[in-house]
Amino acid sequence: MNPRWKILAPVLVILFPVVFWLVLVRGHNNFKPLPVIGPYDIGVSGDTIYHTIPPFEFTNQEGKIISDKNTEGNIYVANFFFSTCKTVCPKMNEQVYRVQEAFKGNKDIHFLTFTVDPENDTVEALAQYAKTMKADNSK
Repeated sequence: MNPRWKILAPVLVILFPVVFWLVLVRGHNNFKPLPVIGPYDIGVSGDTIYHTIPPFEFTNQEGKIISDKNTEGNIYVANFFFSTCKTVCPKMNEQVYRVQEAFKGNKDIHFLTFTVDPENDTVEALAQYAKTMKADNSK
């Protein structure tokens, strides 16, 4: 092989994508922005304010009332399920458990899992389900 090609070939391989990008793409973003779904508002600071969670109050698996005041100023992960679900709910809750473990020492992150079947998901049923899913009741 010609010694010039030993040097020129790698340089061409590296330069081709750069030249291609400069000539054809020219630095423009060719991706479409995601649509905004749902209402939004412009805040006092001029920043866009999207979805907000209205005040809420629910009974947890320990029979205690949990409201939006319990999570005020904190980040919370919300999840929806029903305890008799045998398909996707256990899989989703396993992932919530994984995130819970990853942020175990962080006091600013809370986990709220809401039942969509309150007639059947009694405090006792929720307590059993929380135990099965290894929920950290303090978070």
